[in-house]
Amino acid sequence: MITREQKTNLAKLLATENITVQHRKVETAYFVPKTRLLCLPVWDNMSNDLYDMLVGHEVGHALYTPVEDVQKIKEKKIPHSYYNVVEDIRIDKKMKSKYPGLKKSYFNGYNELLERDFFRLQEKDINSMRFIDRLNVYTKSGYTYNNIDFNDIEQGFIKRSHELDTWQDVEKLVQDIFNYSKEEVFDEEQYQEEMVTVSGSELSERLGDDYEPQEQTEETTAENETDKDRESETSNEEAGYDPENTNEAITDKALEEEKKKLNPQDRDYRDNVYVTLPKRKDAIVPNSRIIELFDRRNSDHYSTYYQQFKQFKQQQLRTVNYMVKEFEMKKSADAYRRTKTSKTGMINMNKLHTYKYSEDIFKRIEVTPGAKNHGMILVVDWSGSMDTCMYDTLVQTMNLVMFCKAVQIPCKVYAFSDIGRKHFYDNNDDFIFGGRYTDTPFIYSQENELILENVTMMELIDTTQKTPVYNKAMTYLYCTMKYFKGRRNRWSHNTDSEDPYFFMPQCMRLGGTPLDSSILHTIDIVNNFQKKYRVQKMTTIFLTDGVGHSSGNITKVANTEYEKEEQYKNYMADQADGNIVISDKQYQFGYNQNIKGYQFMRCHKPMFDYFKHKTNSQLIGFFVTSGRNLSYNDMSNFSKDPYNNSYEEMMKARKELKENGVITKKNIGYDELYILPKSKLEVKDEEVNITTDMTAAKMKQQFLKNFKSKRVSRVLLNKFIDKVA
Repeated sequence: MITREQKTNLAKLLATENITVQHRKVETAYFVPKTRLLCLPVWDNMSNDLYDMLVGHEVGHALYTPVEDVQKIKEKKIPHSYYNVVEDIRIDKKMKSKYPGLKKSYFNGYNELLERDFFRLQEKDINSMRFIDRLNVYTKSGYTYNNIDFNDIEQGFIKRSHELDTWQDVEKLVQDIFNYSKEEVFDEEQYQEEMVTVSGSELSERLGDDYEPQEQTEETTAENETDKDRESETSNEEAGYDPENTNEAITDKALEEEKKKLNPQDRDYRDNVYVTLPKRKDAIVPNSRIIELFDRRNSDHYSTYYQQFKQFKQQQLRTVNYMVKEFEMKKSADAYRRTKTSKTGMINMNKLHTYKYSEDIFKRIEVTPGAKNHGMILVVDWSGSMDTCMYDTLVQTMNLVMFCKAVQIPCKVYAFSDIGRKHFYDNNDDFIFGGRYTDTPFIYSQENELILENVTMMELIDTTQKTPVYNKAMTYLYCTMKYFKGRRNRWSHNTDSEDPYFFMPQCMRLGGTPLDSSILHTIDIVNNFQKKYRVQKMTTIFLTDGVGHSSGNITKVANTEYEKEEQYKNYMADQADGNIVISDKQYQFGYNQNIKGYQFMRCHKPMFDYFKHKTNSQLIGFFVTSGRNLSYNDMSNFSKDPYNNSYEEMMKARKELKENGVITKKNIGYDELYILPKSKLEVKDEEVNITTDMTAAKMKQQFLKNFKSKRVSRVLLNKFIDKVA
């Protein structure tokens, strides 16, 4: 399966430099030396070998064809196609010499073009064609095309084509071939009788005065280009000659016209729009500021909140500690399996007395390969739609945090929202809803930058903090958890009636879902985290209940002072009319608007792929469905063909959910994505129902059933343990 990303990387590798490669809706490939831009058509309907050959060929032009000298072709009276044919021989030879692995692709690719009659040779006698056409077919076929006749002069030209090294060599050979082509009407039998293989100088003597380039009569005009950069392009495209020109290399012209047919013919095909990512400012609100915001209105009751949290913690630790022991046993068993014992060469003095009957008197060491330092980042969706499941989400989160704390895995929890970061630093706690987007962590400084939604990353928990700070952060997270459980309506500040009045900071109210923006900022968070704690095995978890805001706008150049002002304020943009391809010089990824998959597949998968490329982190996702049960709409979010979700597929998903508690999806951006209804997110902590008339066996059964329910219900923790044990 050919992918544009693979061929983009191939082009960069072949070029041995970090050129910019774009696949665009253009007829022919071209190279802009000033910007080091290689533009390739969106070829279709071809084999992998043919694609590799075409990419290698165009890279060859970018590497070896001198732009300045090609510009001078326009001043000469030689058809451009002659230069195409001869220069193709030179650059193809250089590419095959530099990359021997391309030889097979070249051979198979050109022969595929011959089989598909790209040279338009059907029902034609190739030996009736001019030498330049016979040379073109003969060399591109790998010198294997049958029944092509060459006289001694032409054999000399072929020999010289093998020896081409510089552009100057190309120019001289083209000049000789063109002058010979004007004399091909001569009696060829006479040439075959009198001529042997001759050099270029000898050919000049034989052709006499007609060899002078100034006496050529055919004049051509290069194809008009309006773009200044495109004027310096290196392309194997014709320069617009009259088809009736008998001196033209007709096979070269045919090849270029047929190659254009490899481009998608679908009128609905959207061209790629190439953009860059904007620079990023700090989007993090540190945990210290979050605690300050909670303290502002709740410090008088903190001791009460803390006592409640301790009770909650004690309740959860009964199960968490058991899972810690289970984790340590799994880890120890795996480590034992991988441990190898080796002799050191040093004598073990405690075994020295056994030297007479045992040779095993040396010290041993145990080596455990693959042992790694783990780290975890959890990113929670802080959007309004999470309202009904936020309580259960935070219970799951706190269980996961307690586990990481117990096994000494550094862990941080972030929440993301589109409420502006500056609101977290306002002294006035009053919140103006319309002003939530007034600031942005992105700096738009040039044309064609992807416009992303505003995002704020709230650092809720850091397990590496000192114990008093950690306890305070957990206490307020516990209060937040109860706030979402006990409030009567969306914007109420009431918790359970028996509790002290708890004030939720206005800036921490639920907002939108800027998922792409949060992914981009989490890259920096994860990389800094790994560096700080020397993490070898990083796990990043995203928990959301829906698809985030899509990214589709790009910045444009302002033409008026008014537009400049508007652009500064609102980041004025045009909706991209095609597939958005984002490049950060080292990596390209795109939002394909044409694939059948639903919004998540089109929009968020590319950003998650980019995240894994930049962080090398294991990526786990939890998707909480909109209802308490699984629906067709829930499944369509992650389907490659959401419009044809069959009844059988839905039943299969529900069966998996019943058996495993979650539905597992792979290769959609996340390494693994777990889909679960809201009902499966609830943590169960019911007491064991024991009665006096129960037998010991029945009591045991009840205890085991109860504990299994507690353990399985902690789905975040279970899946994390599976990944790191």
